[in-house]
Amino acid sequence: MEVPTEPGRTQVVQVTRGADPEGRAMLWIWSVVADTSVVSDPWFLLKKNAELAYGALAVRGSQILLVETRGIDGADPMDLASAVFHVARAADGFEKLAYGAGVDQR
Repeated sequence: MEVPTEPGRTQVVQVTRGADPEGRAMLWIWSVVADTSVVSDPWFLLKKNAELAYGALAVRGSQILLVETRGIDGADPMDLASAVFHVARAADGFEKLAYGAGVDQR
């Protein structure tokens, strides 16, 4: 889904269903932040990870992602909607750091 983050900017957020190692139903809420080729210092990502209130930065293939997980059982729909928005906003912020404020990769 494409989530507005600020005037003139949006961020695509994916929500996928799966299970944790104990078999509990989970949602993975994630967004592509940037290509790994634009980040020359991987320690920068780890330092930024420590500042996040929602989610964590991860690398999958050649993409840097912002990923948040939530349990499905008893999940509050408003809490899930809030998590989607916060992932979108944080991912868009990292995208601006990686590519500059004038670029909206989505």
